[in-house]
Amino acid sequence: MIKIKKEKVDEAAIEFCKEVIKEPLLHFSESDLHVLLIEKLYEKIPLLKKKKYDTNVNRGKNSKTFYKTRLVHREYGGGEKTRMDIVIFDEGDVKEISHPNLTKKNSKSYLKPPFAFELGTEKIGEKMTKAHVESDIKKLKNKAKCGYLIHIFRDNTRSPSNTRTREKTEQKLERKIKNIFSRDGVIIPKNVKIVFIILSPFRDQTKTWGKCKIFNKNDTNYEWVPVGIKNKLKIEKILKEQLQ
Repeated sequence: MIKIKKEKVDEAAIEFCKEVIKEPLLHFSESDLHVLLIEKLYEKIPLLKKKKYDTNVNRGKNSKTFYKTRLVHREYGGGEKTRMDIVIFDEGDVKEISHPNLTKKNSKSYLKPPFAFELGTEKIGEKMTKAHVESDIKKLKNKAKCGYLIHIFRDNTRSPSNTRTREKTEQKLERKIKNIFSRDGVIIPKNVKIVFIILSPFRDQTKTWGKCKIFNKNDTNYEWVPVGIKNKLKIEKILKEQLQ
């Protein structure tokens, strides 16, 4: 029985983030991030791509064989008119599928996947509010055993460092996200891991320092940690701490 390990999912998530930090123009939209994340999941967990697993949906009235599916799916339903960006099932979950809608008893009895992802970019604009994040966290908390909320924000401001325009733009974005998780803000449940990254590809065009900031949360504090985009060890360390 194939059961996917969280350590491997974490590794894929970290490699995904590192790739986007290194090359911030890899994605045009959130959909591009979906594709890149799935590529990393396939690299770290080859069985997700190579194998197909039996559902409990019979191929015909008198057939003794069953239709197969993979363990990774996009836009999987969570009930109450919700969708999850990416989900990962175990083999045992797939064997519970008895409806063509990849559900159990009926078209709306969705499985609760071991892992689920919600992704976002700066293009969600004004929707990037406390209510939006709170909704995503609530969905991951209730619809998945372990949820990942990953948002990648590109600050495309071309103003040089130490200018008023640069500082105002960066501070506004940092403050907006930090306030979501302030003392009276959104509560992060134990089964949901959050990763928020700000990329400033034009901050210092000849330098690597300051082009990446990772939101670091712990039990007592929330802060933005600047890191050089080539400092892979520090990037990995911070991301691992967020995924614990």
